[in-house]
Amino acid sequence: WIVENGGAAINLLTKGSRKHCEKQLRMTPERHFKGIAETIRYARKRELIVNVYLEDWSSGVRDSFDYVFSSVENLRGLDVKRVYLPDTLGVLSPADTSDYVSLMVRTWPDLHFEFHAHNDYGLATANSLAAIEAGARGVHTSVNGMGERSGNTRLAEVVASIHDHSEFRTQIRENRLTQISEMVGTFSGKIVSDNVPVVGRDVFTQTAGIHADGDFKANLYANRLAPRRFGRKRR
Repeated sequence: WIVENGGAAINLLTKGSRKHCEKQLRMTPERHFKGIAETIRYARKRELIVNVYLEDWSSGVRDSFDYVFSSVENLRGLDVKRVYLPDTLGVLSPADTSDYVSLMVRTWPDLHFEFHAHNDYGLATANSLAAIEAGARGVHTSVNGMGERSGNTRLAEVVASIHDHSEFRTQIRENRLTQISEMVGTFSGKIVSDNVPVVGRDVFTQTAGIHADGDFKANLYANRLAPRRFGRKRR
């Protein structure tokens, strides 16, 4: 039905940890890998681009790397465009993320890896930046961080962080981030807090007396997050 409705790609969800494979799917790894290969070959025959999620990869790489190794080796002989590395439970620290993504990139330098963070500890943006620095070729985000539980990586935070704290650049127009945040908030009914970085209503407002005084005298409390970058004004 994807082809019939004009779709060009599939993101295939597979299990990235042994416990998910054996306890949720109730399959042996060998059976799961065989099914994955059959699905990918079928999709490629229909000329679909195939990307693969390794769900629960963050637990898998920590607890059962032999399983992760076999899973990725199974993909190498197939025509897969991207391999996604999800921190499904949002349990990684930036140091963990750097170590684990580096391990994947060193082991399979020919593969295109992308990192998919969850924000359970409030570390999704930091982890995404760590993944990029460790060699991930992409990170997944959502507008306003919408997603399961505590949500996913906030688009606006990651864009600003990449531009200001790495050598990389995106093609995203920063001056549209507030507008898209407001639009998604309106349609979803989930309006962001006033102090959410970059797009929150109050983030370019100084109210503490010493801060306001310093700004008035010499712009002493300004940083690289200038409001004009994001189509905003300081209040």
